[in-house]
Amino acid sequence: MKATDYRAAAVVLFAAVLLALTLVPWATAQETATNNVAAVATTADEVPVQEILRISGWPMYVLVVVSLFAAALVIYFLFVMREEQVVPQALRTALQERIAAGSLHDAHDLCTASPCPLSSVALAGMNYLQTMPDASAELLRDVVEGEGSRQGEAIQGQTRYLMDIASIAPMIGLLGTVLGMVRAFKAIAVDEAMARPLVLADGVRQALYTTAAGLLIAIPVMIAYAFFRERANMLVSRLETASTETLAGLLRERS
Repeated sequence: MKATDYRAAAVVLFAAVLLALTLVPWATAQETATNNVAAVATTADEVPVQEILRISGWPMYVLVVVSLFAAALVIYFLFVMREEQVVPQALRTALQERIAAGSLHDAHDLCTASPCPLSSVALAGMNYLQTMPDASAELLRDVVEGEGSRQGEAIQGQTRYLMDIASIAPMIGLLGTVLGMVRAFKAIAVDEAMARPLVLADGVRQALYTTAAGLLIAIPVMIAYAFFRERANMLVSRLETASTETLAGLLRERS
C-alpha cells in the first residue's frame, strides 16, 4: 500500500471517529428531548442543540456529516499540501547530485524510498530511459512532462472536493427550508382553524435552522478552498521547476 493510501485511510478513520463521537450523543439527546419536550428550555435567547436537531430533522444530520467530512479534508490537506510532501528539498538536492554523477541506479532507489510527486516524475523519466535507451530527447521530455501534468492535476484536483461541499451544503439547507415550510403549511391545511402555533413555529424554525446551517458550513469551506487552491498552484509551480531540473539532468546523462 502506498503512503497516500495510508493517509487517505487515516482521514476516513478520523472522520468516522468524529462522526461517532458527534452523532451518538446528539441522537441520544434528541431522543430524550422528543420523549420529554416539556423539559427542554425554549427561551428566545438560548436554544439547546438537541432542540435544534429535533426541529430541523434529518437534513441537519446530513449537514453534520458533511461538515465532519469537510473538517477531515481540511486536516488532510494541511498535512499533504506541504512542500515537504510534494517537492522535498533534501530529495531534490540528492536527486540532482546522483543524476549529475551518473548514478541513475542510486537515484532510482532514492526515489523509490521517498514516494512523492517529484519522485514519481523522476521515476517515470528514469524508467523510460532504462526501457528505451535509444529514445529521442523529445520522447523523454514528453514522458516527464506527461507525468508532471498528471501529478499536478492530482494535487489541484483534490481541492475541488471542498468546492463541491461548499456547493452542496446550501442546497441541503434549502431542502430543509422547503421541508420546514411544507410542514408549516401542512398544519394549516389540515385544519386552518385549529392550526397549532407550536407546529407552525417548528416548521418555520426548521426552515431557518437548516438554511443557516448550510450557509455556516459553505462559507468557511469556500474560504478553505480558496486557500488550498492557491497553495496547490504554488506547489505545482515548484514541482514544474524541479521536474525541469530533473529532465535537464536526464538529458545530459543520456547524451
